[in-house]
Amino acid sequence: MKKYFLMLAVALATGMVFTSCGDDDDEGGGGGSFSGKSTAGQLDDGRGNHELPEGYRISSVGSDFRYYYDERGNLEQIYADGDYYDFSQKGMTLEADGYTVKLSFNSNGFLSKVTGSGIEEYDGIELKLTENYSISYNSNKQISSITGSAKETGKYEGKTYSMTGNGSINYTYSGKVLKKVVWKSTESGSDGKSSETYTYTFDYNNEYENVYGQWTHYLLYCVLESDIFEALAYCGCLGRASSILPDVVYEEQYEVEDGETYEDSDTYKCSYSFNTYGALRRADGRDYTYKTITPDYDVKATRAAEQDVLKPFVQKKKAPLSRLFFRRHRK
Repeated sequence: MKKYFLMLAVALATGMVFTSCGDDDDEGGGGGSFSGKSTAGQLDDGRGNHELPEGYRISSVGSDFRYYYDERGNLEQIYADGDYYDFSQKGMTLEADGYTVKLSFNSNGFLSKVTGSGIEEYDGIELKLTENYSISYNSNKQISSITGSAKETGKYEGKTYSMTGNGSINYTYSGKVLKKVVWKSTESGSDGKSSETYTYTFDYNNEYENVYGQWTHYLLYCVLESDIFEALAYCGCLGRASSILPDVVYEEQYEVEDGETYEDSDTYKCSYSFNTYGALRRADGRDYTYKTITPDYDVKATRAAEQDVLKPFVQKKKAPLSRLFFRRHRK
């Protein structure tokens, strides 16, 4: 199910305009790294990166995500399901139709704060919306929690509409292995009250070692569902994923709305293959590709060539803004 398990504005996926915050020409560049000064897109095994060629970077995941770098190997631009986003570790701002979302990164280059505000039209109502989310990481540079709140207010046919939502997502590890994810949210307002709990647990039968802490589709399903945030995760901006990759992901859902309860469950089977360096070649039906950035790497020519190939497949799609802890179930 997971119908409402979506991170705030990232139907930002379409119609959004990107602006960066500040100058991103500093040494270290792109952020999203696994170790201090290395840049987004670089794979780091925590042992000095000796097992990979110098300048080894993730190039694409599936057909929806591509990564472009400057001549120093710093992440410069992300292609996410039909849109191009310039990248800056100092901050990213996404705008569309009067709505603004700001992304902030910590000193490791990990996404740490997301804020959204603006006015949107929904079912004939003009709504004012504010949202705030914080993301925390543990000492192993793995995501440990997401907390947030959202508020909507508006008027419709002379009546005032309001809705507030709060929630948290907590991650439990055994060492560096992810054992459980628990997602909880509550919502109250003009449409009544509701609450949701999603619990994800994992089987690790085949001991697939995740040497470089890479994210996969089903692991991200337990965190968020959005194009730009998923793209940021693949290049390291959500820290390291589980050090062992699961064979199976189990989901349990429990909802309460106006006194009525709803329960459901689902199971997702995972599959992986790896390249000669131990990096993911394929996971959950998506292919991972890489490139080595050298001093003579022609960023503009490479990007232009790939854009020409992509153009027939790029389709701009309209999607409603979505919240992490905020359901879209107005009556």
